[in-house]
Amino acid sequence: MTETTTTTHKHQTFPVDGFENDFTLELMLFEQVTNAKEISDSIKSGSFDVEVALMNPKTIFTENIVRLATFKAIASMETKCMVTRTLHSEIIFNASPKTNINEAFRRFGAGPDSTAILVARVCDKKKEQIVVDTGNSSNSSN
Repeated sequence: MTETTTTTHKHQTFPVDGFENDFTLELMLFEQVTNAKEISDSIKSGSFDVEVALMNPKTIFTENIVRLATFKAIASMETKCMVTRTLHSEIIFNASPKTNINEAFRRFGAGPDSTAILVARVCDKKKEQIVVDTGNSSNSSN
């Protein structure tokens, strides 16, 4: 991946309502992005180091949209009812009021021509690391 100069204007961390003891949501806004296509391609290929949701900040009017989408995504993960393959893609899906996955990604996901990207990442407080393997998560208390 080629290096690029970007500007971060906002970086916030929130507890995930309903899961305050387990997860946090980190939001970072990057502007003046020049390599969105390369970033998107590396995430799709699995070569990106960290699992994140790359969102279009032009369609996310308040962080509450991402916070609610994150709650719904974690609840779906915990009950094994996710529609998408990963927790972070589930966040993008849940940001949409519609149930069409392609439409959700087209409207709320960052595209290859994006010049601004809102990055959302979920951290597991118990593991003190970013949630990566979410598809096989279980909550057994054996």
